[in-house]
Amino acid sequence: MLKKIGYGLLTLLVLLTGFIAYQWVRFNDQNFVADKGADWYQARLDTVWGDEPIPYFRDVAFSPDRIKWPFSILAEKSFHEIPTMLNYPLNDGAKKPAVMILPGGGYLIRAEKHEGIKVAEWLNSHGIAAFVVNYRLTPYDHPVPLLDAQRAMKQIRDRADEFNIDPERIGVLGFSAGGHLAAMASTRYTGPADKPAFAMLGYGVVAPVTGNQPMAESLYRKDGFAAVDRKAVSPELYINADTPPTFLWHTKDDPVVAVSQSQLYYDILQQHNVPAALHLFDNGTHGLSLAADTEGTNQWPGLFIEWLGAQGFLNDETP
Repeated sequence: MLKKIGYGLLTLLVLLTGFIAYQWVRFNDQNFVADKGADWYQARLDTVWGDEPIPYFRDVAFSPDRIKWPFSILAEKSFHEIPTMLNYPLNDGAKKPAVMILPGGGYLIRAEKHEGIKVAEWLNSHGIAAFVVNYRLTPYDHPVPLLDAQRAMKQIRDRADEFNIDPERIGVLGFSAGGHLAAMASTRYTGPADKPAFAMLGYGVVAPVTGNQPMAESLYRKDGFAAVDRKAVSPELYINADTPPTFLWHTKDDPVVAVSQSQLYYDILQQHNVPAALHLFDNGTHGLSLAADTEGTNQWPGLFIEWLGAQGFLNDETP
């Protein structure tokens, strides 16, 4: 009997080790974290807030001491982070459309390369300037990430001439938690300076109240935190006739974020007569980004470019 229990525990340990090894390889293969010391990285780097005071920076209300291990390891690093932006402008020819990119990662990490830098390079290949925003993470909670996104949008627009972009054609794009933040940025803007011209939302928790799906609370909201009013972080509740045109995509078998989140958001956009497109794909897990290796779902980037053209956001010479 004891021998059987021992074999069972050994099998469980082997399976667990294999799963952890698989996730580690997947994590590194997707290049979630950029080489921040590289010359190419530093050459593109800007701080989001510039010389302005950073709101809530190292505020004790967001102390990592209030986050339980092992998430406190990530929180300690994030607590000292200064929000930054990687610039991918295109300085040739006519003024370009631009996209502010918000990588996902459950507000615990940022898929900075997988859902950021690689997407910026792809947008550049289509004649679109791009800016990858490294907003603050756990232990910071909203409104902090939203403030970082709003400030980044203002900075991009203020520097439109420098970046050779059209200030009237700056959109926002995000995946997963970044998709939630992008939806927040396109519904909770404070005025023309930080309002996106359009939005692309990929597999995000964009309707947490309407869809009755908590916004990854089990991941980034830990013991000791007062629960944020869910309505305040539910972008679907703030959609109105002035909400920017929005493109959404999702996979039907996403095991992390229910496909109904994108469907509900799209339905509400339709109710307010906001120009919108929704593309649902049969295959693909969560966190696909450009979905280059997922048949069927890899259509979404081309569909997005076509949609941008149909909405009048692209230059005539855009590939």
